[in-house]
Amino acid sequence: MAARHMALHTSASSAFAAVLAQWMWKQLPLWIKEDISFQNLLKDKKEVTQEELSHLGSVVEKLQEMVKSTKGIYVPQLHATFLAYIQLSCQIKLSQPKLQEQMTRNYLYKSSGKPFSMRRLQSPEFQDALNFATWAYHDDSQVIQEKIHKHGYTLLNHHLPLRPGNVAYFLAVSHEKKRLLVGIRGTSSLEDILTDCCSRAVSLEGKNDDDNSCIEVQMATESEMHLANDDKAEIKSRRERILLEDCNNGDNYIWCHEGILISSESMVRKIKPFIIDLIEECDYSVMLCGHSLGAGAATLSALILRSRFPKLTTNQKLRVYAFGPPPVLDRDSAVAAASFCTSVVNNADIIPRCSLYNFAVFLECLRKVQLRLVEKEMSPTGLISTKAFIDKLSEGTSGKLLMTVSELNKTAREAHEQTTPHKPEHLYIPGRVIMPYNPLIEDFEGEDDDEIDQLKPEQKTWLCTETDGTAAVFRNVEVDGARLFTDHASSSYFEALGMDYDF
Repeated sequence: MAARHMALHTSASSAFAAVLAQWMWKQLPLWIKEDISFQNLLKDKKEVTQEELSHLGSVVEKLQEMVKSTKGIYVPQLHATFLAYIQLSCQIKLSQPKLQEQMTRNYLYKSSGKPFSMRRLQSPEFQDALNFATWAYHDDSQVIQEKIHKHGYTLLNHHLPLRPGNVAYFLAVSHEKKRLLVGIRGTSSLEDILTDCCSRAVSLEGKNDDDNSCIEVQMATESEMHLANDDKAEIKSRRERILLEDCNNGDNYIWCHEGILISSESMVRKIKPFIIDLIEECDYSVMLCGHSLGAGAATLSALILRSRFPKLTTNQKLRVYAFGPPPVLDRDSAVAAASFCTSVVNNADIIPRCSLYNFAVFLECLRKVQLRLVEKEMSPTGLISTKAFIDKLSEGTSGKLLMTVSELNKTAREAHEQTTPHKPEHLYIPGRVIMPYNPLIEDFEGEDDDEIDQLKPEQKTWLCTETDGTAAVFRNVEVDGARLFTDHASSSYFEALGMDYDF
């Protein structure tokens, strides 16, 4: 009887395992099922293609390289330390006088650059660009055609990728405006997430096998060039002091987000025939628009296009509008890209702040919290210390601070000082950055009074700053509930630009 019961139990377990395996197989994306690397796990080995991010093994390799680039960053008991940090942040937020907190935040946003008119941000120039970037999320080509036709464009091509290392985009043309439009979709699938996660900084130089020229980036500000010895040229600008060396010695590379660069190169190869026909022969201009991942791809695609088609480097022939872009360029290149790229960052949007630089500073703060837990015998490594840790968390926001505000600020300040911003692995938001934000208190000092009076009531809750990706405001992650995530939604950008959400 016992043997029969055991046999029934084993049969039921096997049946359940079979059903579960079948369900998991159905959930796998088609590109993984057909992937040679994945099939190698199930049968004899086959030769794997070397095309970047075209197979599962390549994706895993890129992710491993990204992890290796952060190998010096380690925090013991990370899960417990993170919980303690969240508790500490909430306690500090509640302990600060509300007015002081509001004034500190307002000052950070306001002092990061110069005032920018909300009326100008809410102009057709930016509103149309946001529409194009958002419509790229549609899978239906007919829907895209109907929407862009109202703006005088005709759809030429609509690409929906099935693998990582590619982005979805649509290509359209307006013969009346003599303009080629590229709308690039942001993160909306597992494949896009994998592309985002392959975030190691790699050099743009040498990636273009069919182009041996240097990648050209114009300075964003007034500058002077002075020749020096050893084929070096020193550029002095109001913002940056950049040393450019001879193109063949390998030291003047532009560093980019790897996954997005691979996607951009793939897209440029696909649209190149249209570029040759309309740009080289008909002298059309190009406008690239994107949100999130699409914003980063628009910027890097523009860099590649400018290097291959010299006509696009003159007379504003190529423009990029990037909404909520991730950090995709090294410090100097990000600033210099202002000659052709305009990024818009809404309030506390977390994606433009997802840089290795910020990650390093954040982990340094976690290290300090971990040391304090050890000092107070609250690090959950044993029975007694675990109980002390749980008791500490159970205090909520009413307990004693693990660290004072000044101690935490000092840790963050020292971490910023120890982190070298010009390291190639530290990437920044590209180009000129327009930052609309909601002031927590009424603060319109320095704004034009007549313009303020002409704004609609709902517009008076917004201010705007023009800056670049190196500003201090982007080195500060604003922990305020879910806002750092909701501010990234395209609907939030529609609100900032004074538009009704149109998808």
